[in-house]
Amino acid sequence: MLRGPHLLALVAVAFACCEPQQPAAVAPSLESSGGASPRGTPRSDADADAGVSDAAEAADVAADSPPTGLDLSLVREAAPGPTQGSIACGKERCKAGSEVCALGEGGRWRCLKASEKSQASASVWECDEASDCQRGQSCCLSFASAAEWVGCAEPKGNCALELCIEGDGAPCRAGLECKQGACVPPRKPATCGPGKTCPAKSPMCVYRAGKGSCVDDETARKRAENAQESGVGVYACTRPSDCGGGWKCCTSMSDGARFTRCGHACDSANTMQVCERDLDCKPLAEAVCGGEARCMKNIKCQPAPADGDLASAVPGWMKVCR
Repeated sequence: MLRGPHLLALVAVAFACCEPQQPAAVAPSLESSGGASPRGTPRSDADADAGVSDAAEAADVAADSPPTGLDLSLVREAAPGPTQGSIACGKERCKAGSEVCALGEGGRWRCLKASEKSQASASVWECDEASDCQRGQSCCLSFASAAEWVGCAEPKGNCALELCIEGDGAPCRAGLECKQGACVPPRKPATCGPGKTCPAKSPMCVYRAGKGSCVDDETARKRAENAQESGVGVYACTRPSDCGGGWKCCTSMSDGARFTRCGHACDSANTMQVCERDLDCKPLAEAVCGGEARCMKNIKCQPAPADGDLASAVPGWMKVCR
C-alpha cells in the first residue's frame, strides 16, 4: 500500500511529469504497479516498497496518470461486498465508524475496533471513500509523514488528497472526478512565459536561463532526471491558474522551486504554494499562523527563491507564499 509520504510524491507528470519519476498524487500508476480492484485495500509495506521510491524522491517526481501531479498508486487487494459504509481491509471489510483497517504484525491488514487503533504498527485507514464519513467531510490522506493515516476530514483541513472508489463509491466534489483512487480535476497545461500557455500535447514547462520550453510528459521526465546538473527547472504549473478544481500549485518537497506539481493542497511544512498576489496566501497564512495577526502579515506572495544552482532554473515570473 502506498504510504502517506509516497502518495504526496512527484512532481508533475501526473499533471504531467516531472521530478525524477516515481507519481500521483507521483509514483507508478495503478496499471503499472499491479492494478487494483475498485473495492480494494492497500497492500503490505513490502509490496509497496518494491515499486515506490521513498517520500523524498516521490516528492520530486512526476506521475504518469491521472493528471494530478501526485502518486495515485493506491494499490489494493480485492475485498468482496459493497464499499458504502465499509472499509476494504485485505480480504475482509471493516464497518466504517466503529472499526478501522490497520496494518498489524507481519504486514497483515486487519479490522480493529476504532478504540483500539493505537495498536496498529503503522498505517490506519478509518475510511476509503466519502460514504464512510459524515456529510461535508471527505476521506482524506493526511499530511502525516511518519505513518500513513487516512481518515474523515474537511477538504480544507488536514487533507493532502481526497480518496474515492470508482463505481459504487460516493461521488467526488464538483469539478473533480474519481481516477485511480483519488478525486482529481481535469488537467491543465503550464504557463511557460508571460502570456504563454503550453499546448495540451506539450503541457510541461522546462525552464533554463531565462527561456521556457513546452514539452511532453516523457521529455519533461527525462529532463528532470538530471535537472540539477543541467541547471533546469521542470514545471507542471507556474501560476495558481495552471491547476484546476481548486487545487494548488506546489513546489517540490526536496528540491524547492526547481519542480512544481498540482495537488489538492500543499504541505506547508515541506513545500511552498505558488501564488500571484498576497490574497492567494491568506488561507495558508491562517492555517500556519492560527489567526495570529503579526505572523499572518509576514506571509506574502514573493518571488520564488532562486539562489545558487537555482538561479537559472526558476522562472522570473513565478512567486510563492513565504
